[in-house]
Amino acid sequence: MKIEQTVKKVTKPAIKFGAATGGLVVGSLVANKIPELTFLMNIPVVGKYLSRMAPGVAVMVAAYLLNAKVKNELVQAGAFGMGLAGFANAFKRIAADIPVLSMISDSIPSGLGNTSQGHAINAGHYPPTHWIDSNKAYTRSLNGPYSLEGTEGKGAYALGNTAFALEGR
Repeated sequence: MKIEQTVKKVTKPAIKFGAATGGLVVGSLVANKIPELTFLMNIPVVGKYLSRMAPGVAVMVAAYLLNAKVKNELVQAGAFGMGLAGFANAFKRIAADIPVLSMISDSIPSGLGNTSQGHAINAGHYPPTHWIDSNKAYTRSLNGPYSLEGTEGKGAYALGNTAFALEGR
């Protein structure tokens, strides 16, 4: 009996976190599919900002209504994630044109496919094709000055000689 209670106690926060994550994903997808509302641009001074914020605000309003109408904990957690996605979308669309906030706006992912995958930088004497297109990287063994180091699964491989290190970002 105590094991069941312990399992329920441990899994409940994980399930709520999963529901919030699901709401975040759904809210992000929905907010990115809604175009800017151009009819709001007719409002003087703030019209262009309102038209950009409208998709994110619409997702936040939908999340609020969902949270207020449904009294299920998982739905409320999902609505919370949805509201966060709407806020991020609205902030990203507004901050993109403000120079001070554009760096912050660029670091906020606006959807699932917009995260940076990173690019390898070759800081050594050999062109990137030397390490990518051939098996020369593996021919020099542990005794060579340019042996590869790293562990499987971590994805970080560096050359043994730091003067010719491969850096990733």
